[in-house]
Amino acid sequence: EQGIDFRTGVRFPSAPLLRKPRNYWEIQCLCGFFVLLVCTKRKPKRLKKRLFSGQISHEVSHEKRAKKAMFTGMGVGLVVGCVVFSFVMFKGDLLTGIFTTDTAVIQKGYDYLRGFALESIVTAFLFSMIGYFNGHDKTVWVMIQGLVQTLLVRLPLAYYMSIQLDASLTKIGLAAPVATIFGIVLNVIFYLWMNRKNVSVDEE
Repeated sequence: EQGIDFRTGVRFPSAPLLRKPRNYWEIQCLCGFFVLLVCTKRKPKRLKKRLFSGQISHEVSHEKRAKKAMFTGMGVGLVVGCVVFSFVMFKGDLLTGIFTTDTAVIQKGYDYLRGFALESIVTAFLFSMIGYFNGHDKTVWVMIQGLVQTLLVRLPLAYYMSIQLDASLTKIGLAAPVATIFGIVLNVIFYLWMNRKNVSVDEE
């Protein structure tokens, strides 16, 4: 069987789609081919819904993995942080002794570390949340919360502790974990707001 190119008049062997189908199998193939063409070009509403729902389920799986990674990071960081916290509180002079042999300097460094020690625990929560937000492209928020807790909490609190009559390096060191805890509160609020916003978008 031959076909004709009407632009050039050249005869050529007929393709399967240009000749009459011979059996039931070819009819099924042709029907499936044309249905596929129609679906890919027009994309009916039902097909769109299926594609969209598949995309949503894919995004949901990624979101679950992101949250799992965040909470896993918190758990691992908490365990390590508790170990470091205990070591610093009871044997912090051994750490400062690595850098100097001056007894007075070792004691002052130990005093500061006792105030700063809580940072090793709360940082596990803060940094895990920061990683979660960076993964969601919320880098502007990460910058804002970092500036807020440093400029509005840590520096002013450290200065305030330093001008007290009973000022000590331990109290000055407390400014760091207090600022971090403040940052955790901000990030929890933002986390709840972001998840509520995502839920409302999905419902729409």
